[in-house]
Amino acid sequence: ECEVLHQRLNEVNETVLKSESDMIALNNAWRETYLKLQQDKERELLEITTKWINHCKEQDQHHSKENEQVHHSVEILMSEKDELLTRLSKIAADRLQHGNVDIADLSDPDRPTKLQDVYTELYDNEWTDAFEELMEQRNVSDTCAIRMLLDILMCSFRMCREITWCRYERLKNVLASIVIAERNPFSSAMKVMSDVPVPGVVNQEKNTREQFGNNNEIEDQKVAKESEELLGPNLGASSKNKIENEKEMRFECSLDLDISLEKQIKDIWQRTTMALKEKGLKQLSYVMETSMDIPYRFLPMTSKYLMICIDLCWKMGVKEKPLHLDCVAEKGVGAEKRFDNGNFRPYTQSGENVDFVVWPALFLHEGGPMLVKGVAQGCSSNKK
Repeated sequence: ECEVLHQRLNEVNETVLKSESDMIALNNAWRETYLKLQQDKERELLEITTKWINHCKEQDQHHSKENEQVHHSVEILMSEKDELLTRLSKIAADRLQHGNVDIADLSDPDRPTKLQDVYTELYDNEWTDAFEELMEQRNVSDTCAIRMLLDILMCSFRMCREITWCRYERLKNVLASIVIAERNPFSSAMKVMSDVPVPGVVNQEKNTREQFGNNNEIEDQKVAKESEELLGPNLGASSKNKIENEKEMRFECSLDLDISLEKQIKDIWQRTTMALKEKGLKQLSYVMETSMDIPYRFLPMTSKYLMICIDLCWKMGVKEKPLHLDCVAEKGVGAEKRFDNGNFRPYTQSGENVDFVVWPALFLHEGGPMLVKGVAQGCSSNKK
């Protein structure tokens, strides 16, 4: 019986061992299956994540590109808007400034307020230096020196104004005649393009050149020739007659040009006239030198004063309404004439009457508001 039990026990042990072995094998198989499944899921999740990340990147790039396109479109629209606003503002400003010189163009470096400052500094600085130089080097009286400096300024003013304004009239005539010719090819305005006279400067024949020496004779002859070529042989009364002739010929050309065309004419005139400024200054200084019998080459301060006068008057003339200089220091008529304290201030002596004018008053335009007071010497009422 013990043997039977012992045999039975061995069988049970074998069964237990087999069961344990089967359990271990099953457990290993399950673990392998679980690990494989886990790896598959992780791989699948990684693929899904990678695809999603790539998709998000593509979407982000697409949206970024769209955003750039939209931003670029916005910039273009804003630029077009700014351009339209600028054009609108320019048109509005042109309409506002057209014919109204009291409104200054702040973009103009030579606007009246700037020229006003230059005019004031010219009297305070260069005029004083030239005045002292003339009295010392030329041995002239103070009254004579004042008169010479005043003549230099007023001669520069008249010559520059005639030259610059005649150029404006001629340019306006030609452009207006083109407009008329487009409307009526048989219009007499076509003659304006070929018949408009050219204003000029007086051909100076004085022999005062000898006092300047012969070192620059060739250069002077060249300048004189250029002066006649650019400015013509006549200035003064004949040039005024030519201006009147131009105005008569403009009768048919005096149509109402729109503001934009007027602005273009003005811009072209100002650019071309200012482009000729340096050459004009040299030639005008030659004319002034030969006509006024002043040896500027030996008077550096007076020469500097002359050049600034011509430069300033040239800029004053290149305006829709040129700045104006006035030497009339008295108001009233006949025996009622008195010192004009509104537009002039005393030089070294005040009085009811005017002895002589030292410095002209500057006005925004002829008949316009005053910018700078003039200077005049006063005297008592009984002084002749």
